[in-house]
Amino acid sequence: MIIKNQNGVSLVEILATFILVSIVGLLAWNIFFQGTNYSKNAMTKNQMYQEANVIISTLTKIHQKNQEYTISSSDCTIEVLNSGHNKIFETKNSQMCYTIPTTTVIKSHTNIRLPLSISDNSTKNNTIEVNIQLHRLKNGG
Repeated sequence: MIIKNQNGVSLVEILATFILVSIVGLLAWNIFFQGTNYSKNAMTKNQMYQEANVIISTLTKIHQKNQEYTISSSDCTIEVLNSGHNKIFETKNSQMCYTIPTTTVIKSHTNIRLPLSISDNSTKNNTIEVNIQLHRLKNGG
């Protein structure tokens, strides 16, 4: 009786190992890229909220200082003109699109609510909606 020592690895075992390692690698790779994509979208959304806060603050100051002005939105830009049609404020960002649905003439004694939409140009489904409330304090008496 002859006993052979078989210490080698068969081709089937090598292929099975290769397939299992490939599956685990693909799952890890997918999880990594989903995490980076989620992180990028969250950072962009945070930046959009910061931009919205700057726009709200600026529009509030304009509303309190001007008797009448016009807010319009076109080509991802918000533009504010005073009653003499001089530009007071303009927002433009190559990475974001700003929109206010309608052109509005605003008189400072009115309280107004404007919907502001900011979207990421690289990811269209990454959008925020903010309502801008503009008020003017009444003079005493």
